[in-house]
Amino acid sequence: MPGGPIVKSSLWSIYGVICEAPSVLAAGRSVTFTGHVGGRSGIPGRCLTLVAGRCYFRPRVAIRPIVLYPDPVLLRPTRPVEQVDDEVRELVRDMTETMYDAPGIGLAANQVGVSLRVCVVDATAGEQDGQLHVLINPQIVENEGTELGEEGCLSFPDITLDVDRAVRATVEALDLEGRPFRLEAEGLLARVIQHEVEHLEGKTFLRNLSPLKREAVKRQIRKRIEAGDWVAAGVS
Repeated sequence: MPGGPIVKSSLWSIYGVICEAPSVLAAGRSVTFTGHVGGRSGIPGRCLTLVAGRCYFRPRVAIRPIVLYPDPVLLRPTRPVEQVDDEVRELVRDMTETMYDAPGIGLAANQVGVSLRVCVVDATAGEQDGQLHVLINPQIVENEGTELGEEGCLSFPDITLDVDRAVRATVEALDLEGRPFRLEAEGLLARVIQHEVEHLEGKTFLRNLSPLKREAVKRQIRKRIEAGDWVAAGVS
């Protein structure tokens, strides 16, 4: 159904829409196409997004605004997801599109203003297939080793910090069907997962700095706010 040749495809029915999901489409990425929806053919400008083996029709690319520190939503713990329903799956699709558009390699729900315990992670920034991880109600249950590494954050634009993280981390979470799973990660993937789970706890990577360095970063942010280069709620 999407334009261009399809090497291999599978048939999915999502919200009553039958579509072909090309295997050449990387998870979380989107393409526009002319397709056949609801008995009408040749509908241009639709968006096909593949998330966790499913394809979704979108009338537009759902890029959500990313909130910046010190927005209060970033500073309070998020609520656990009680039921993985269509609303949660829509949030995940929007978060995935927002993360790739930024571009970024991880995004927590409270970074788009939604105080739910959900995050998406792709340490390859969409460059490799099958590397998108959707974590609903994640809990880090094991970690091992420590390593100092550079981190950025979409809620702290143009700021990078050296942060100590565990080299390996094991996380337990729910998938898009509400099924529990366990993910063992190391290296960059482990770092990103720890960063995003930290967000879901209502904390930011500033907490990993010494008081002196933390205050220096906050001064830098205050100057950017005064200059109009940084807009965030909760700023007096």
